[in-house]
Order: sequence, then structure tokens, then C-alpha cells
Amino acid sequence: MKNDASRTPSQPRPLSTRHQFEHQVPTVIHDPEENMMVLARWTHRAMKNPVKFWGAIAAIVAGLLGLVILSNVVWTSSSANAEVWAKMESVKSPADRVQLAEDFPGSSAATWARLQAATEYYNQGFAVLPMNRDVALPNLQKAVANFDEVVKEASKDSPQARAAALGKARTLEA
Repeated sequence: MKNDASRTPSQPRPLSTRHQFEHQVPTVIHDPEENMMVLARWTHRAMKNPVKFWGAIAAIVAGLLGLVILSNVVWTSSSANAEVWAKMESVKSPADRVQLAEDFPGSSAATWARLQAATEYYNQGFAVLPMNRDVALPNLQKAVANFDEVVKEASKDSPQARAAALGKARTLEA
């Protein structure tokens, strides 16, 4: 055993001068972002590391700008298609719609214009059919010819091809 020379059993122990409830306050690490709102937390982080923050903002802005430029390049080719659609809305007669379809072959608006022209020819011929068959036949023949063109131009499962097949059947039945 150790021999403790400094303390002897007869010596009283020194009493602590501190009260039992007086103790050292534990260290609490406070998170300054704990009670902050989202915007305040965001700006606090931005002030801590501005290079990372502004770099992320610059990357996002550059990405969005790149998407806008890319979409403009892609959609520039479709502006001609938009022009065809605008012209199709202004055209009123079936002959003008057929002319529009011939001026812009291959566009989806041309297929719809030809389908509308064929339907209008059918309606005109069908309206005159009970009164004068000789006047109705040229319109019905134009309708059949345009319905055939729509079937050739449109894909097999498209709504235009289905409407053209139905229109051709109705026209031949008349």
C-alpha cells in the first residue's frame, strides 16, 4: 500500500467552500441557425461561404440561360409550322385550305388543312345532294380525293387517318 504522508487519519478533510447546488454550467453548443427562418438561414450560410454560394447561383443561372438558348434554337424551326397554323386559321374556303396544304407539304398543319377541306367539300356536296345530284358530285369527288391524300400523308394510327377513312366512307356512301 501506499503510504500517504501528507494525510493522516487525524487530519480533517478540507471542506468545500462551494454549495452543493453551485456547480459548473455545462457547455452547450448553440446552433445559430436553429431558430432562423429559411431566408435568414440561407443568407447566413451565404455570408459564411460566399464563393460557394455565389458559384452555385451562377451555375443555376448559366444552366437556365443555356436551356433558354437551346429551346430557342429548337423552336426556331417550328416557327414556320406556327406560321402555317396561323394561315390555316385565316383561310375560309376549302380550295384555299387545299392550296395551303400544297404550299406546305409534310407539316402537320397541312394534313389538318387537307382534312378540313375534304370535310367541307363533303358537307357542301351533301347539302346540295337532295336538290341536285349533278352539282353535288364534283364536291363529293373532291372530298374523296382529299380524304385519300390525308390517308396517304398521315400515319396509320393518327386521328387524321381515322377521320379521313371515316370521311371517305361517308362520302362514298352518299
